[in-house]
Amino acid sequence: MKNLKLFFIVAIFATLLFSSCGPDPKHQTPEEIGVLINGVIWSPYNVGKDGKFANSSVTKACGLYQWNRNDTADFILEAEYLTSAFGTANHWLPANDPSPKGWRVPTYYELQTLLDTEKVSHEWVQESASMRFTDIATGKSIFLPATGIKPCWSDGSIVGLVDKFGCYWSSNGFDYNNAGYLSFHFGNVLFTDLLFKASGVAIRPVADK
Repeated sequence: MKNLKLFFIVAIFATLLFSSCGPDPKHQTPEEIGVLINGVIWSPYNVGKDGKFANSSVTKACGLYQWNRNDTADFILEAEYLTSAFGTANHWLPANDPSPKGWRVPTYYELQTLLDTEKVSHEWVQESASMRFTDIATGKSIFLPATGIKPCWSDGSIVGLVDKFGCYWSSNGFDYNNAGYLSFHFGNVLFTDLLFKASGVAIRPVADK
């Protein structure tokens, strides 16, 4: 009988502990759950398919969003996308931001702060197929998993280079076809460049301040 009671006590404690460690805390502010890296507060998690956070800091099961869209349903083919209100915008519109409340898609310049090698170090973590960015002054880190990409020429059913290639949108559009992003291929390449807006790409949000 004592063993049975002990079992239930342990089970309840484990459930409470697991719940308290979930990735979508309801009673914490972005400042409380965010990670300050080189002056920018980053979420520890990618945006999931449903506008909530993905279920861990290194999961590949996040949403891959076409630029300036707030959902992942009905992947829009490139020709149609470029003539839509999504593609013709020059900045990710707040109404279309899929980030949870208190968060937003980072700007191109906020993504660039992760590339400041005097203040931020980065390394490829093979075990989780992710890039770890660490604030040199504080030692605090975030992990960006290599989630792959949905090519703009596909119908959305293809996801390429999972566990090999990481690609993350910025909120800045640069021309008719392209928007800014951060990408890496294993640990060998790390850069910001321009990517076709119609591609499906991950989002790592920052605190909306």
